[in-house]
Amino acid sequence: YGRIDEWHRVKTLVLKELANTNGWRDLTAASIIVRDLSGAGGSTTYKVTRGALAVSLRMSAENDSVLNGRLALVSRMMHAHQLTSRRLAEGVTEGKSFVITDWLNGRTMTQIQEKDTERAVQMYRATGALLAQIHSIDTSWFNEFREQILLDNPQLQGVADGSHAWKYFTRGITYQPGANIGGRHRIQKTSFLFAHDLDG
Repeated sequence: YGRIDEWHRVKTLVLKELANTNGWRDLTAASIIVRDLSGAGGSTTYKVTRGALAVSLRMSAENDSVLNGRLALVSRMMHAHQLTSRRLAEGVTEGKSFVITDWLNGRTMTQIQEKDTERAVQMYRATGALLAQIHSIDTSWFNEFREQILLDNPQLQGVADGSHAWKYFTRGITYQPGANIGGRHRIQKTSFLFAHDLDG
């Protein structure tokens, strides 16, 4: 019964969160179908379908306010530039963060490449064009999160704004020079990304 209970929880959550969304009002759990499509990342991913309509429900054990806030803001900004799907709902349930978005049909690059090399080349070109659009967006939206990270980790003062290290600190990593993990300081996992030696 574990899987049945899981489907019921997913259906209940989606119906509750989308109660005021066109196409999802006044539905019952029996009228929607759930599929677990996890395996392409760290989150549990469900496809929830009602007729021709479908949404994605992603659930993650990472429940960090900085991380979730950053993801919410950037996804809405990307959608405003027509670069990603619409974010319909978000929140926390049973200690896990969740987000519901419109479902976008497609295949992975590996699936395409295995069946059609010429099509894969076209897709790589399209992917490059998409990344160029993403990188053309003003990154000042991240400043408020950087300020919060600096409040929590004042040792990061002076790290270049363009350093890749910032993404690690939006995932709950904190500066702990005395905390050994696997024989290494936690910070040493990303120290090569820093503009200067934080332990020096």
